[in-house]
Amino acid sequence: MALQSPIGGGGEGLRTPKFNPPEWQDGSWRDAALCNDKIGSMAVLFFSIYLDDIAAAKAVCQECSVQQDCLEFAINHHEPWGVWGGELFADGKIADPKKQPGRPLASKLSIN
Repeated sequence: MALQSPIGGGGEGLRTPKFNPPEWQDGSWRDAALCNDKIGSMAVLFFSIYLDDIAAAKAVCQECSVQQDCLEFAINHHEPWGVWGGELFADGKIADPKKQPGRPLASKLSIN
């Protein structure tokens, strides 16, 4: 199944971010990754703060044949943030999906 970049290919007024991937020593799995279009156009999804983008990135991962390799890489290299192998990373760890961002609701606070 071929996926196209969900951020547009041109003419829509969107800028494609410049992406210069580093040279990796162990990156043979990256060539098979669905998110790797060789120009980094999907990076905006995988490193977004928006829930819709994060969900879209995770959906791409679910269809990817190297999802497990990607996840293992991120864990072993303590990736600081982004979606890797279908998981959202924050501060080098898999983020707790149950923890909601922002302040807790007043009803959840214990007031003495």
